[in-house]
Amino acid sequence: MGKGLLIMLIVFVAVALLHLISLKMTHLNEKKKRKFRKVFWYFYGVIFIMQGVVNMIEKERFVLISVIMCVAGFASIILNYLDKINPKSIPK
Repeated sequence: MGKGLLIMLIVFVAVALLHLISLKMTHLNEKKKRKFRKVFWYFYGVIFIMQGVVNMIEKERFVLISVIMCVAGFASIILNYLDKINPKSIPK
């Protein structure tokens, strides 16, 4: 029971921190928002790649969903680098 309460407390604190960060982000200028979004997408891509690799190492065999995760991670990194995820100007 103690473990469950600790996990629940950690989840509540993490959600509260994410909420505070998202509230602070609304008051930033557009240039800083773009920079944070760019860093976020790089981080997201790396996490996806690591998750896919760790899953394949853990299972010790070729897993299709892990390969898809790795490809999605590489795609998000490449698309972010090419400014396709968060373009500077939105075409009309």
